[in-house]
Amino acid sequence: MTKKTLQLLASAALVAGLGFTTVQANASATTNTGSQDTTAKVTLSSKGAGDNGNNGNGDGDGGNVAGSLAITSAPDVTFSDGKGNVLDGKTALDLTGTFTKGANSWKDAELGAVTVVDPGTASGWKVQVSNTALTNDLNTDADKTNDVAGAAATIQGGNINFTGAKVASTDSTNPAGATADADNISLPTGGTENKPVYNAKVGAGVGTWTDTFSGADLTVPSGNAAGSYTSTLTWTLTNTPE
Repeated sequence: MTKKTLQLLASAALVAGLGFTTVQANASATTNTGSQDTTAKVTLSSKGAGDNGNNGNGDGDGGNVAGSLAITSAPDVTFSDGKGNVLDGKTALDLTGTFTKGANSWKDAELGAVTVVDPGTASGWKVQVSNTALTNDLNTDADKTNDVAGAAATIQGGNINFTGAKVASTDSTNPAGATADADNISLPTGGTENKPVYNAKVGAGVGTWTDTFSGADLTVPSGNAAGSYTSTLTWTLTNTPE
């Protein structure tokens, strides 16, 4: 509409002899912008994850701490087939595990969870597990006159299996993750050295992370003796990555 109106005015001026030869209209205008850059800054510090007692992230005893990191839970497990775990000398037993919290685990830990807290170091870390032989309890009490030997001393040829590992962060928006080394972990009943559980590379694994097993089972071959047996599982956190 503006351009058309200007053209009409130009024509009228020429007729009146006012000496206008042309009028040009530009409906578009050049847009100019200005800008400034600003800065947002924050300085974060971290404290040791295992130094605030069983009501916080750590158990407070110092044994669970690797530098500023801490392993704050790991599971105990007991095994049963629900039928008395009866050996018949010819049939292997496949026993189902029931998780409870380890004695030094954080009180709010999830059952079956191995929990690591990195309060901001981003150093990377790894968790491994080892186990002693599944040993007859008669051989671990103070009265050595009750000790047993041979097939009755330990469960032989079996495996303690942890299954269905799932790694997660307590912060669902945490982008820098930890990774399970395996979905399932098998520990011979005769004992074994460290086996990898889960890890975080340098720059990852900050915050609270869990590797939670959905189940556990124990296989007991038929050539084993009746008795109560216990193995110590040691879950070790190291503040160096794979």
